[in-house]
Amino acid sequence: MIVITKNAENSFIQEINKCLDKNIAQRCLYLRFSQLDIPQEEWFPYLIEPIDTAANHEIPQAFLCQDHDIFILMPHWTKKSAYQILAYLQTKLGETPEINTMAEIFEIKIDAKKLITMAKRKIDSIQRQHEKFKIQNAKRKNLEKIKDTLDAIDPGKISSLSARRMKKSVPQIMVAEDDALTRMLVKNVIESKYDIHISETGLDTITDYVDYTPDLLFLDIGLPDISGLNVLETLMQIDPEAYIIMFSGKKDENTILNTLKTGAFGFVAKPFTREKLYQYIQQSPTIQYKNNRTAS
Repeated sequence: MIVITKNAENSFIQEINKCLDKNIAQRCLYLRFSQLDIPQEEWFPYLIEPIDTAANHEIPQAFLCQDHDIFILMPHWTKKSAYQILAYLQTKLGETPEINTMAEIFEIKIDAKKLITMAKRKIDSIQRQHEKFKIQNAKRKNLEKIKDTLDAIDPGKISSLSARRMKKSVPQIMVAEDDALTRMLVKNVIESKYDIHISETGLDTITDYVDYTPDLLFLDIGLPDISGLNVLETLMQIDPEAYIIMFSGKKDENTILNTLKTGAFGFVAKPFTREKLYQYIQQSPTIQYKNNRTAS
């Protein structure tokens, strides 16, 4: 028996198409062993001997999928031979679910479309798992970077954030944005009336925020090193009174809801207007307080 484990799902699709192109008669024994709550290394060795016996000089091809399901191609599969293999496996594994309910035989010429769809679904599932792993790995690395950044900051500066902000008579606005054009546009709109500080990365934003103690932070979601959402979560933890407005070029509803749930006071879609920026500036509680204090 030939066992294919690397890219088994894609290899199976290729073999199905080859059979169709060359009009090769094949049957497929499909074993849904992803339903077995038993490690693969315990049951797979018991399949080899009975399958080779059933093959009777033919060479079966077994495609061992990542989810532990198996597609086995051979011209003359019969239900009897399939169930004999499963019965043998049942005796070896002892107390297990009824394995014969996990098997199905397909005719390639008749069921090729269905089999290819099954394999493609497995490929999609693998890709989703890889993407999930990448996201989890990136999040873990981001959290490590954030921890290192926070560890390098004087704890006294963090604990005095609110007090230092209120001591400043002039309102302070901070912008975290990696896009040069957006930085220039925001600066042109704001700097005539307010002190403004600009950061270009997420980690710099955390450090600069503690140093600068802004009354308002315009925070881009798509920063180059860590996400704006990570920055938002960190700043809300160290400064629950933070007044943060998110920037984004994408109007993704889930992203907007996540930022608002995390503590952002608003969301500005790019391209923004002068009026929208000033709307949020005027709503900042500490800017209102400082303006009123100056007026009186």
